Amino acid sequence: GRFKTTAQLSRGAKEQLLICLRLGFIGEYEKLSEPLPVIADEVLVNFDKIRASRMAGTLSEFSEGRQLIIFTCHNSTVELFMGADTNIIGLGSNLVYTGKS
Repeated sequence: GRFKTTAQLSRGAKEQLLICLRLGFIGEYEKLSEPLPVIADEVLVNFDKIRASRMAGTLSEFSEGRQLIIFTCHNSTVELFMGADTNIIGLGSNLVYTGKS
């Protein structure tokens, strides 16, 4: 029941709030148009493990009916999306998985 200003939030919490707002704006926009691809770069990099896992689930759910492209160089981020209905494509030699999960 207590309120916080954005200045009182951690960097990860601020980024999570921003992502949720963007997903909401995209959802509202798509009510009047066709779904467009959503592209994000290192979207989970400043999250702790619990927040990253929850946001990966939210992004996976959001990707139903639209194309979601996430760029990352972190194996931990790739692992969060494995098991979801995703197509993981490795562009570098350090990626742990390449192909359909």
